[in-house]
Amino acid sequence: MAFSKDEILVIQKEADGGNSRAQYNLGWAYLTSYGLQRDYDLAVHWFTKAADQGDVVAQMALYSMYLRGVGVMRDSDKAVDWATKAANQGDVVAQMALYSMYLRGLGVTRDNNKAVYWAKKAAESGNVQAQAHLGLAYLRGVGVRKEWARGFAWMSLALLYGYRPFHHRVSLFFIRKFTNDTELRDANTMIRNWLEERRRKLAS
Repeated sequence: MAFSKDEILVIQKEADGGNSRAQYNLGWAYLTSYGLQRDYDLAVHWFTKAADQGDVVAQMALYSMYLRGVGVMRDSDKAVDWATKAANQGDVVAQMALYSMYLRGLGVTRDNNKAVYWAKKAAESGNVQAQAHLGLAYLRGVGVRKEWARGFAWMSLALLYGYRPFHHRVSLFFIRKFTNDTELRDANTMIRNWLEERRRKLAS
């Protein structure tokens, strides 16, 4: 939905006054031509103003622009830099973006250790896709030491919260078939501990 002229005037005034949300909105208006003529330079200018104040949405807007070369020269280093700033503030979308980039070597040197690091951050925040992929990493020993119990625990949590792509169901069948009783007990303990910690965080 486009901003009206009156809304643009208010947003511009607030952005000039240093309001990061207004700065992001102004950048968005310039990027999308929602209320203003499209101007990529001004979009980057206002997104950067907001991002420098820690606005994660603006940081991810810059990540996307630099990653895809939208209105700017494609620059994977800047894309990773902005995504990392957002990820370090706990933004799960940014964490999963970095996971994918490092796992596949998209614009960066492929690094399974860094990929798993960000997947774990997102998984611990409750992202079910990250939990499933982290479980696979532990099962395969990709970026981490192979641990059947930990892999089973993360995969089970992903399924518990509704993430059910077919290949993950097959993987769980494989785990149940080949994981011993001790590993299953360890996994169940990990699952209970994670759920209890999650409940405490949500209640606080």
